[in-house]
Amino acid sequence: PEDFSIGARLKGSACESTQWISPSSIVCKVSRGVSLSAPITATIIASSGGNEEGINLQAGLSFSFDAATITTLSAVNGPASGKQLLTITGSNFGTFDMTGRNVMGGTACEASAWVANTAVTCKNSPSILAQRAIVVSLAFGIDTQTGVFTYDKQTPTSVFPTNSATLGRGTLTVSGYGFGTVDFTPSISIRTFFIPGGTACMASRWLSDTSVACKLPADTNSDCNVVVTLDRTVRTLQRVFSYDNPFVTKTAPSNMLHTGGEVVTITGFNFGASDHNPGLHAWVTRAVPTQSGSDTSMSCKAQPGNSDLLNTVVSVALVQHRRLAFSYNNPTVHSLSPSNGPASGNLVITLNGESFGPFELTPQVRIGGTLCPKTTWVSDKQVTCKLPSAPFDQWFTGKSADVYVQLGKTR
Repeated sequence: PEDFSIGARLKGSACESTQWISPSSIVCKVSRGVSLSAPITATIIASSGGNEEGINLQAGLSFSFDAATITTLSAVNGPASGKQLLTITGSNFGTFDMTGRNVMGGTACEASAWVANTAVTCKNSPSILAQRAIVVSLAFGIDTQTGVFTYDKQTPTSVFPTNSATLGRGTLTVSGYGFGTVDFTPSISIRTFFIPGGTACMASRWLSDTSVACKLPADTNSDCNVVVTLDRTVRTLQRVFSYDNPFVTKTAPSNMLHTGGEVVTITGFNFGASDHNPGLHAWVTRAVPTQSGSDTSMSCKAQPGNSDLLNTVVSVALVQHRRLAFSYNNPTVHSLSPSNGPASGNLVITLNGESFGPFELTPQVRIGGTLCPKTTWVSDKQVTCKLPSAPFDQWFTGKSADVYVQLGKTR
């Protein structure tokens, strides 16, 4: 008689016990495992006369253990600096340490540890990315929970300095937290609070989890927002930065004819490193910009006007500076025709001269201290006046009287 013994294996692990049932079936008590697909092998060993002979039978079948399943995470949010110990609970993580590997997003945990069949731990890596998936990998079993953990977004809290010259080029430091423990390539820009768009810094640099810096661009705006972008996440500090206001020091020439048309050069500083559509005007007479020049000068073609002392006003990015620095020539009388008339008045006289205005500016003419009842502008070089009656105490005296022409406040 021959002695038969029967054994079975699932992949590389022997069954804890095997029992023969019939010529067509055996029973195997499976060992612990985590494989998703384990081929089944049956081994029959026959012993006769002290000799053993074994036959391996491949059943063509496979057996799988339940896959790992994640149910909860001990925390769903954490700092960008990482190093937070998280407990992942679920089922089928194994009845002993299977050297599993846990991943958050595409980054492996700094350390993973098996705790029980229902729990593993993960020390997360630093990150500034948005929602992260949790992946538990055990042998060939993987379970993924998408978007269950998020890192704190970068949070800027202050900037230094808060002001810059319009040429920029200085360093702006943004303080806060959540900028990451490694360089995630931050981007910083300066944006005007009330105007869409903005100007990116010339260069942005990560310093630490609590600070980033940038090389300031040239600009002229005030009341600016500072915007920090990391991985498409945008955070804004509102109205915390400004550029210096324009300042006028000199206007050349400082005086011209009423007809205007001359090019005036304005010098000063903080006009901008490039053309920011500056506006120039003298009191209520708006000039026509001809070129922006530089941060310290610009020029314009003066419009016709009149007044003996006007503000030169420079407007850059809605910010103005004005300085009393400009005037038009005073009206000048060269001759009268006629130069003599009756004390009773009622005679039209013609005044010849210059700077009477390039157009009708409602001139007023006084003979002595008496206003002509009617004055008519003819040209920049001529006006006419209906002679007023002389005061009674000056009749029959033959005295001369001064003649005054007034345009606005200029006489």
